[in-house]
Amino acid sequence: MKTKSNIFLSLVSSALACSLLLAGCGPAGPAPSGGNGAKPAASKGPAQLFLLTGSTGGTYYALGGAIANSWNNHLKDKVKVTAQASGASVENMKRINAGEAQIGMSMNNIAEDAWNGKGVFKSKTTHVRAIGVVYPEVLQGVADANSNIK
Repeated sequence: MKTKSNIFLSLVSSALACSLLLAGCGPAGPAPSGGNGAKPAASKGPAQLFLLTGSTGGTYYALGGAIANSWNNHLKDKVKVTAQASGASVENMKRINAGEAQIGMSMNNIAEDAWNGKGVFKSKTTHVRAIGVVYPEVLQGVADANSNIK
């Protein structure tokens, strides 16, 4: 009998797997070099993907490992995903934008800052796409009583 957590993990894994496959239907990148714009021949075997997570002691690392294992188990003919420890959200956004990895986990506010070139991001990070939400994040704000913030 499946527990609620197993059912939830299966649903999340399935949704992310579908998102991953549909992400390939997005806008095409630059034409490959060679002058004629022809697409390279299809590679044999599953696509190799790197999933950037967070530090080895954090939630992103454990969750990223579980996601990678699920994709590898259920999509073994399509993808081979390797979860990789990283500095988490900011580093992940920068490395994906630079083409150093294909998938990464990020908090939504960091992803927004990256997209808009705010905060620690000196320019817009637009070589990224969101493919799903892993879990909801709660944000609580605190304001000084004299700030007129209601």
